[in-house]
Amino acid sequence: MFEQIEDKLRRFEELQKLVGDPKIISNPREYKKCAKELSLLQKVVSKYKEYKKTQDEISHLEKVIGEKRDGEEFLKLAEEELPVLKKKVASLEKELNELLTEKEEDLARNIIMEIPGDRRGRGCSFCAGFISNVLKIRR
Repeated sequence: MFEQIEDKLRRFEELQKLVGDPKIISNPREYKKCAKELSLLQKVVSKYKEYKKTQDEISHLEKVIGEKRDGEEFLKLAEEELPVLKKKVASLEKELNELLTEKEEDLARNIIMEIPGDRRGRGCSFCAGFISNVLKIRR
């Protein structure tokens, strides 16, 4: 899971550079494509950064507790904070997993459907409208 997120993080950073590139900015179609992909990755990347920050805080607290050089009050606060941060990490892992699977499920639902016209050259607008409404209801 984390390899996949790291790939998304690298792509996010690459897209941030591209969006600031004058060549991309001058091409509206390419800029729109990059900006859309950037916005799709934003939620996953921000959760992952929060996850990494919390992991760093946990490792720092464990180091502080292990060394026992600081005062008793500080150690007590660190010991109280540690379980809270571990619960937060578990929650963030769950959210990250949901974000990754949610995106894959949404991609599986997107389809392109062509409804050809009849022999006289008319399109089947009634059928297209009906199918469109049915698909909207099923979501």
